Amino acid sequence: MTLETPTPTSPFLPASPADVPARRPPAWPGFAVRVVVGLILLVAATLKAQQLASEPVGDCIGLRCRALPVLQVQLELLLGVWLLSGLHGFVSRLAATLCFAAFLCVAVYQGLTGQASCGCFGKVQVNPWITAALDATVLAALLLTIRRRTGPPSRPSRSGPVRWALTLALALAVTATAGVNMVRYRPGRFDADGQIVGDPDHVLLLPQQWVGRQCPLLDHIDIGDSLRAGRWRLLLYRWDCPECHEAIEKLLRLERDRPAIAVPGARHTAVVQIPPYAPEGQDPVPGDAPFARGRLGDERRWFVATPTVIELSDGRVLSSQ
Repeated sequence: MTLETPTPTSPFLPASPADVPARRPPAWPGFAVRVVVGLILLVAATLKAQQLASEPVGDCIGLRCRALPVLQVQLELLLGVWLLSGLHGFVSRLAATLCFAAFLCVAVYQGLTGQASCGCFGKVQVNPWITAALDATVLAALLLTIRRRTGPPSRPSRSGPVRWALTLALALAVTATAGVNMVRYRPGRFDADGQIVGDPDHVLLLPQQWVGRQCPLLDHIDIGDSLRAGRWRLLLYRWDCPECHEAIEKLLRLERDRPAIAVPGARHTAVVQIPPYAPEGQDPVPGDAPFARGRLGDERRWFVATPTVIELSDGRVLSSQ
């Protein structure tokens, strides 16, 4: 009878190749989805960061009002870098799945409310329904490839610490650069003398700060001279703003209920369209509306929450809402 010599198992002896678990190759469908989703996030975040660093977004100036979009950009950058790094792939894909589920809900809401662009890609105008289709496709791909791996653990990689260090350095560099550029931007605005200070091409309108002063916007409205005398209710609107459509309908009802006999010193109504102007036939103000109609100059971009109503008396701002 032949006796087999047992294989030594001393910790000081090298283990045979059969005893060392092989490093598993990447699952290619999941790998491809992870890379593509990471690139989508980085592209979208970069475009939003470029917009935040070059023009106002919303109706505020400081970081306090811009904190949410700035934070969103930073989180998208971090998630994109994380997905591309491949570290903790299951957890990163799970985070991306939750992220795109939220994106899909927002895009559907924007589509249902008739918004012209989702704002997901900064200055690039994309219909919310197109974005919703993209989000749904990404979400489906993530759900199909989010399976956690089973089986024996793979051999630890000697490059693990290096990948962690490189990923962390890249994430910090990207988010810090984008954050600094987004935070330090200041749009143009009207000073106490009615002059534009700051960025002359992107002007943020804050009518609440004009109360008790001459309205500085009259110099930039084509019917501004007519608005300098008498009492006026001035409505600033955009043609693609659903709330503006409602405000215009309300003004029409008020005008229809007004007595036919003119009263001296009565308040008049003017509607002023903010560029870009409505395409032919899509202006929400009817052609026979009993309003004075004007346009804000298109030589620069104006940023204001619409609809905005400004009460004027001889060109002086009484109130704004």
